[in-house]
Amino acid sequence: MGCAASTTASAPAQQPQPGQQMAVEVVAQQQQQPNARPVAMNQLQRPPGQQQPPANRGSNLQNAPIIKSLVDLKRECCTIESGKDGCFVRLKFTSLTAGEVIAYFNVKDPSSDEKTLADLEATQVSRQRFSPGSSQVARLLLCKDLESGLAGFTEAKDKHQLVIELKADSSDSKAISVQRSCLKLNSDNTAAQVTAQKVRCGTAVRTLQALYGTMPNPKANVDTSASLGDAESGECVICLSKPREVAILHCRHVCLCRSCATITSSTWSFQCPVCRGRVAAMIAIEGT
Repeated sequence: MGCAASTTASAPAQQPQPGQQMAVEVVAQQQQQPNARPVAMNQLQRPPGQQQPPANRGSNLQNAPIIKSLVDLKRECCTIESGKDGCFVRLKFTSLTAGEVIAYFNVKDPSSDEKTLADLEATQVSRQRFSPGSSQVARLLLCKDLESGLAGFTEAKDKHQLVIELKADSSDSKAISVQRSCLKLNSDNTAAQVTAQKVRCGTAVRTLQALYGTMPNPKANVDTSASLGDAESGECVICLSKPREVAILHCRHVCLCRSCATITSSTWSFQCPVCRGRVAAMIAIEGT
């Protein structure tokens, strides 16, 4: 399974794993949207005042190059543990190389530029080295007491309760070597939810966004429908035969194969067949 890119330069079913394919301009993690269901074509209606585009307008399908991710945080596996020895964050991640995981607690991000990874200011910084491997576990100290540790915290765009950074020991400028995740604690302070993510590939920094649906790994020769089951077969919602390989912007639904996406006179060339949102562009993994 792989990921496709959104045009925004800025997140579940299965998440993309390091070593699988991810697209740049913005790398986008995959997740399923439980309530999303294909809309029957006879139910699709154009928004009031919007005319169907002419058949000769040309396809708005764009290709996104693919790159490899060396590190990846398992977004659904970030828990908070409190005890006599202090408050810790427990997380799971995967890495293709050795590296370092860093936990920043009660954080201020001085950078206002979405395309940079500036140094963070935090009341507590904890680090742990890791080796290559999948489903690794790290437990990092946040503070002695969570209530007092967050006593002066106020929500703001440049402030975060918790930031997790995965750094791979790699000089590969064509692979994602750094992943920074901003997290927010839940109401009972037992888990943390990822609210935003950035990645760095070489000198380029991009914001991670979620794709809703299943996109196949272009290098994997597997039966997607068999591996995912009936609930999420991975088939194009239009032809119901070819695999989904195109993401629609701005809604980010992965629901079309490349062939159906290039039919410019179709209803779905300007209206998403899942949510009926307006189509700004379509992104396909380059080489599929």
